[in-house]
Amino acid sequence: MAEDSNRDALAGPGALWEALRALLPPTKEELRLDLGASVEGSVVVLLQQAADLFYGGRRSECLQTSEAVLDYSWEKLNTGLWQDVDKDWRRVYAFGCLLKAMCLCEAPGDSATVAAALRACDMGLLMGAAIFDDILIKVAAVLQAHLLPGKRPAQGPAPEQPRFKKARNGHVSIPDMRSEKAVPRLHCPSLQHFRKHYLIPQTPVILEGVADHWPCMKKWSLEYIQEIAGCRTVPVEVGSRYTDEEWSQRLMTVSEFISCYILNESLTSEAGNAACLRGPEPSLLARRRGAFGGAVHPHVWWARTPTRCAQSASVLCSSSAAPGSPPPAQGSVKL
Repeated sequence: MAEDSNRDALAGPGALWEALRALLPPTKEELRLDLGASVEGSVVVLLQQAADLFYGGRRSECLQTSEAVLDYSWEKLNTGLWQDVDKDWRRVYAFGCLLKAMCLCEAPGDSATVAAALRACDMGLLMGAAIFDDILIKVAAVLQAHLLPGKRPAQGPAPEQPRFKKARNGHVSIPDMRSEKAVPRLHCPSLQHFRKHYLIPQTPVILEGVADHWPCMKKWSLEYIQEIAGCRTVPVEVGSRYTDEEWSQRLMTVSEFISCYILNESLTSEAGNAACLRGPEPSLLARRRGAFGGAVHPHVWWARTPTRCAQSASVLCSSSAAPGSPPPAQGSVKL
């Protein structure tokens, strides 16, 4: 009920702008990033100019300046190894995304404009770093509340995205699946039984029924997922296996993922998996979980494979990141 009231309050363009403006500091002096020496002085000046333009009411000029900030910082984020990218450049990118989202929403616009602002926030969350007490999360929540399901723009085909990484070629051995070596299955064992017979002796076992009480087991459907998270941008792994020549990652909305890889299976031979939120800041995973009702454990993948019918599947995974994890896998939507 409270969520419905919040959406009703944000139904009008003027109310949306007021809600967004309330999230920013009252003065431009407070909208400053404390950046290190890795960021050139000219970029620092550009950030100051963008803030001055925003607080001076010159939003169209501010939008152009923020786009320039995004273009330059994007090159910095995609030069060299991700683990070597200075965090200050990620903060600069997040700052540009924040100003772009705010400027897009000042004047009354259609749902496509609000969706573009939300995408800017998601890109800042995926590629940037936390700024101003995680303000991008708060802005994204306001924008998502404004985009009622009936007001969201129609989903077209997913835009072609640059391929961020490819797996190395190599021989993949076929596992020995003889019945005498099959992993046993166990339905809801007690902790004592599991510890004694499997944990201590380090014996593999498949546990069944242990997640039946999760809310997602009752709530998840394509309609529910599209309503809750359809407008959010996530990284999607494209390909059946990491070892495939054409395996890659792309950015698209959850609705585009469902449309391309679940509902229209006859139109594509690729398999697509919505990537788990993993990377240098695994804590971001828990922060973004709140936007989707906390229906599942925060460390999950939502996947579709070509060998199964369209369905939602949750898989526990580690929140720790391997060194050099690529940037697109740092953020995703939890449902």
